[in-house]
Amino acid sequence: MINDCYSFNIWEEEIFIPFMRITNSYNKTRSLKFEIGFSRKLCDNGVIFERETVDLKYSHNKKSVSGIMEDIKKENKYDKLKKLEEEFSTFMKSLRDFKIDKKYYVPITAKIFQLRYDIESESKKTKENELKRMNEFVDHCKKLTKEYVTEMGENAYSVFNVATAFVNNREFVKSYRYNDYQIKAGAWLKAFTKRDKNESLEEYIRDYKYLINKN
Repeated sequence: MINDCYSFNIWEEEIFIPFMRITNSYNKTRSLKFEIGFSRKLCDNGVIFERETVDLKYSHNKKSVSGIMEDIKKENKYDKLKKLEEEFSTFMKSLRDFKIDKKYYVPITAKIFQLRYDIESESKKTKENELKRMNEFVDHCKKLTKEYVTEMGENAYSVFNVATAFVNNREFVKSYRYNDYQIKAGAWLKAFTKRDKNESLEEYIRDYKYLINKN
């Protein structure tokens, strides 16, 4: 659910709108759950940011929806969400200030979503399958990299957009992983902006360096 009636502007040029994802089930296997995220207004690249702050979860019971909303008001969720917006804006601005060579976009995207490819497998079949998966991922990320570098330049913000655009490709990301990947993008947003600035990008992607200059 996207709220078109509320938006906020970053750098006077990027408009973001909030969205809410509601999870529920008919057989009590999942609690009623609300997760809040942000999405660029010009596209549907979404990210769930600071999950622990906005994850509103309720077990199945006879409580009415109005009763749940009353609980939310009591816990000052609105104030927390306003703070969330401010933190999100701060992190996004710091991303654009961090310059990143485009050759690192593919390995960083793989790191964000913890994507590994067993291309050194002793099994010929496994190795062939993993190489195929890896090359498809690399090819798609390179296309996204070209698009967002042209639009936004070589910086961590355009890397972030490559990653969130990748999540929207259902050939790579199955529907049951979509929510998890948006959460990982939000976690990376915060972690990357707070990382040790003395750590080089080569060190940062050390487990994914094999993806540099593939294909």
